[in-house]
Amino acid sequence: MTTYTYSLQGDKNQLAHYLGIPLRLDWTLASNKWLDAYLGGGIEGDCCIGATFDGRRRIRREGLAFSLLGAGGVQFNFTDRTGLFLEPRLSWTIPSDNHELETWRTDNPLMFSVAAGIRFNLGNK
Repeated sequence: MTTYTYSLQGDKNQLAHYLGIPLRLDWTLASNKWLDAYLGGGIEGDCCIGATFDGRRRIRREGLAFSLLGAGGVQFNFTDRTGLFLEPRLSWTIPSDNHELETWRTDNPLMFSVAAGIRFNLGNK
């Protein structure tokens, strides 16, 4: 979900809900019992599933937006199947003429974020 506020004649709010589907490949650089280090890259497709202007008027949905993704991270393993990870990420939204909504990502296509959490490995290790 993204909220975008701008001012023409007073504040106006635009609220948009997106569904993003990432496709990413990760490469393990180093791995032992307690620590994994990796790099990843891929692409993400985002589709606007609903948007409103100023909380009342519905806005026509835009087409798909695509982003290129890059990440690197470390994971501290508690057990064979559970670990705590820290992952800096960089994404760039590919410019397109099919966007009808002005959002934070159309104004700032290059974004940096850091993800952290607990990862559970359900496959073979």
